[in-house]
Amino acid sequence: MFKRMNQKFGTRLVVLTMTVCSIAVILSCVCFIIFQLAQLRPNSQQTAKSIAQMTAIHSYAAVAFDDKQALHETLVSLRAIPDVQWVKITDAKGNVLDHYFNQPQSINHPESHKETFTEVQVTVPIIHDKMTIGHLQLHYDLKPQLLNLAYESLFILLIGLFAVSVAAMIGMRKHHELIKPIHALTTVAHTVRDSSNYTIRVKNDNTDDEVGTLIDVFNSMLDKTQHVYDELEQRVEERTGQLNEALEQAMAASQAKSLFLANMSHEIRTPMTAILGFSEILQDQNLPINERVKYLQTIERNGKHLLAIINDILDISKIEAQQLTVESIKTDLLDILHDVKSLMQAKALEKQLQFIVRIEAPFPQVILSDPIRIRQVLVNLLSNAVKFTSEGSITLTARLADPSDPMHSKLAFEVRDTGIGMSQSQVDKIFLPFTQADESTTRRFGGTGLGLTISLKLTHLLGGNLTASSVEGRGSVFSFTIANNAQESCKMIESSGTLGELLTEEFNKPDPADANQLSTSLAGLQVLLVEDGIDNQKLIGMLLKRAGIKVHIADNGQRALDKISEVHANDQRFDVILMDMQMPVMDGYTATRNLRQDGYTGPIIALTANAMNQDRDSCLKAGCDDYMAKPIKKQLLLEIIAKYTQRSQSANDQAA
Repeated sequence: MFKRMNQKFGTRLVVLTMTVCSIAVILSCVCFIIFQLAQLRPNSQQTAKSIAQMTAIHSYAAVAFDDKQALHETLVSLRAIPDVQWVKITDAKGNVLDHYFNQPQSINHPESHKETFTEVQVTVPIIHDKMTIGHLQLHYDLKPQLLNLAYESLFILLIGLFAVSVAAMIGMRKHHELIKPIHALTTVAHTVRDSSNYTIRVKNDNTDDEVGTLIDVFNSMLDKTQHVYDELEQRVEERTGQLNEALEQAMAASQAKSLFLANMSHEIRTPMTAILGFSEILQDQNLPINERVKYLQTIERNGKHLLAIINDILDISKIEAQQLTVESIKTDLLDILHDVKSLMQAKALEKQLQFIVRIEAPFPQVILSDPIRIRQVLVNLLSNAVKFTSEGSITLTARLADPSDPMHSKLAFEVRDTGIGMSQSQVDKIFLPFTQADESTTRRFGGTGLGLTISLKLTHLLGGNLTASSVEGRGSVFSFTIANNAQESCKMIESSGTLGELLTEEFNKPDPADANQLSTSLAGLQVLLVEDGIDNQKLIGMLLKRAGIKVHIADNGQRALDKISEVHANDQRFDVILMDMQMPVMDGYTATRNLRQDGYTGPIIALTANAMNQDRDSCLKAGCDDYMAKPIKKQLLLEIIAKYTQRSQSANDQAA
């Protein structure tokens, strides 16, 4: 009986092993082939389109100026891509300007050729100054890729068949060893079931493998069946409760994120609606100048609001990736409080709210910290206070947490309002990401629900904490602390009072440089703007030209290098290079490194839409002197140009 059972089970085991392996191999091959076939044509079409677009970009000048030689050289350069079979360029009227044939003897004429399964054919416009001046038609061959796919599929199939064969051989040799202890275990199990005799044990000859472990567990279960059952039942109840709790938390988190996404969509689409709508209205040539100015101010206001939302999203992304960092630089706290008051005073006055900033002595004026992040936390808390307060007052108080130890006590800031307040359950969840007090708050007051989460993380990075307390209907108090990194020689504010009372002439911020004076000092400068975006070229060029700067433009890094070499050959130089970092042909990183390797010492300012800290570090490591994130601010752009032109002039004077 045992022998017959062994043979039956063993045979089934071998057959099952081979069947499963065979099915797995076949399915893998089929899935691989289907996936590769599904991806082949779209990828090839995208590749062909990219090649066509790049060729069109490099051909627009030759087409525009009817430069046959340059056009032919551009097409001949496609020999580096064997899969490109032919290219045809026509002008706007359809007249053929030039052809390129990779293998003329094996390709039909472009006029009569039609696209097949093994071919991709794309047509792209050639654009110059936003006008279509011609078309480029490109034929891309898929046969080499299809042949490679066939070879890969055959190779995978052969490997799979070999693996199935090896598995079958191993199974046939090992199934006898596996079956014997299983049969013994089955026999004892039947005996225990039929006789209820729990003194029977299975002899274990496989102490080192899983079957031996199974036998040991079975023998142990015979001794402790009831105990194990009770313990298992208890564990099932506990695990079920844990799973239910985890499921509720997961559902709550999912719902919170869904609500956040819906709210974020609303928050982004609201300013975008105003921006796009008023932009369309401004195209009316008969619009009065006063209305035009008003609409432009509306567009600017909504653009800043949209930029603030994007910054919040970037910050929360950094928090989740654990990449949010703070600086430690000289920070004037009175300057920060003055800036925050100037910014929030107007918003408070719009709602007829009293806004007070108090400082309780003793209080250090200058510490080592991150002024941008401190200002960000204060603005977040005060913006919330203004948003949720309809009448009464808002008070910002700055003091030492422990006045008896001024040099070591943490700095404490308190924002107190007389707004709508919150219940304790709402206070408990306001620091969670993607969450506001409740859905009605979002609908009534708007907002992304990220500000307090970001502020909490920032206070932790600044060496402190953020807490909240509130009474529903009577207002809220948000308090946060930061580390006190004041120097021993730091000036301490010795008398308490409001910020207006304490701001003497020595504390007042110097007025920013007058824009007209700054523009006068920049007049006549030679600036090379390296930027591939046509709209950005026009915008930044216009800002610079209005300041009296002569602007030279290059649309990629290679052309920038050529212009710089040409200028140096004439014993001239550019005062500043504004370098975009993401460009075709040669990006800004490569161009900057090449310039520095060639001994170029002039100032290079990076302009990029990448606003992460690691992006700034990458620009500086490449050799840039400074970094500006897009969107570009006019005043800051002019100030940074003035800064580096003055520094460069001083270096030249010293060298002379």
